[in-house]
Amino acid sequence: MVVKFNEKGDFLFEASELKIPLRHMYRYPLLSCSGNISDEVSQWEVYNARYGINKINIKNDLLTLYNYQLFNKWLEITKYPIPVGVKNNNIVFWQIIDDKYKYK
Repeated sequence: MVVKFNEKGDFLFEASELKIPLRHMYRYPLLSCSGNISDEVSQWEVYNARYGINKINIKNDLLTLYNYQLFNKWLEITKYPIPVGVKNNNIVFWQIIDDKYKYK
């Protein structure tokens, strides 16, 4: 998943609809979504969803990421079904990129 938040909770994210490595994400069907973290999921704008998505699960993941307070940065993350790594967490940050280095 690639996601960006601002301080007000507006977000834009892209994710693969398939369970594939992040490095291959743009080779396969892609889900894009924007909205505000405090809005109901029915108010989100969803682009390119081919297989349908569970917005409730995605909202929970977005709330977790928003709580890191990494605003105006592109977060490249992978969510695993079980905790992994030295921090024993199911979310792994691969890159945190300042907004000025990524498209707007």
